[in-house]
Amino acid sequence: MKIIAILNQADSVEACLDATASAAIAVPTAILEALHIVVDPEKIIAASEEIELQRMREEREGTAAKKCTAVKAAFDAWASVHGDVAIQWRTLIAQEEEGLIQAARNADLLVMARSHDMDTGDAFHAALMRLDKPLLLVPHAPRQYEGSGFATVAIGVADTSAEHHALLAARPWLEAASHIVALRIGEDGVGAALADAGLGALPVEERVAPRVAEENLGAQIAAEASAAGADLLVCGAYRHNQLIEWLVGGTTRHLLDAATMPVLLAH
Repeated sequence: MKIIAILNQADSVEACLDATASAAIAVPTAILEALHIVVDPEKIIAASEEIELQRMREEREGTAAKKCTAVKAAFDAWASVHGDVAIQWRTLIAQEEEGLIQAARNADLLVMARSHDMDTGDAFHAALMRLDKPLLLVPHAPRQYEGSGFATVAIGVADTSAEHHALLAARPWLEAASHIVALRIGEDGVGAALADAGLGALPVEERVAPRVAEENLGAQIAAEASAAGADLLVCGAYRHNQLIEWLVGGTTRHLLDAATMPVLLAH
C-alpha cells in the first residue's frame, strides 16, 4: 500500500502527517510519501488564463517558492520528532490538479488537511473526483500522533455506492480497530452495508439516532461520531454533484465542516 500525504500549507503539515502516521499503523508495510506540488506561474506549463490566476493567488497566499520553503521546514520539524516514521519528501512543479493526478496514480490512500486556500481546494477535487482515490481528510487542528492508530472507527451508514467504496477502502482500519460503531440517522437498523463490503464478520455496535429536523444530516452524523468517541469517521461523499452540494449546502459539506476527527471519504 502507498499512502501519500498532500502538504499544501505549512500550518496544516503537522495535522496531515499525524493522521498519515496514525493510518500507517494498521498497514505496517505501507510506503509513505509527503508530496508538495509547487504551483509556480513562472515554471508551470498551462494556459495563459491559468497562469494569470495563479499569479493572483500568489498575491493572497504568497509565492510558490516561499510556500514550498515553509512547508518543507514544517515537514522537517515533524520528521525530527518522529524519527520512527519513514516518510519520503517529494516536490513536483505543476498545476495542483494535474500534478496530483500525475503523482498519485499509484496511491492507495491520499491524506490532506482541510484548508480554504485555492490549491487545497484543487487538490481535494482532483483526489476525490478525478482520481477517484480514497481520501483521508483531516481537521486543520493537529491530532497528536501517539502511535495508537484509529482505535474507534465510526461509519456513517447510508446504503449508497459511495459508502460501499468507502467501506472497501477503509477495510485495513476497520479490521485493526478495537471498536466499530455503525451510525444511521432517522432510520431503523444499519442495513447490509458491512456485509455487502465483505466485512459482515466484524463486531459492530449499531446506533440509530432520531433525525433532528433543524440540523443538517451531515452535521448530525459528525456529532454522533464525536459522541461515540470516534478517532476516524468513514463516509461516502457527494451523492450529488460536488458543485451543487457546495452551493446549496449538501450533506458532505456540512459533515466536513462539523467533523472533529479525520474523515475517510470515497466518491
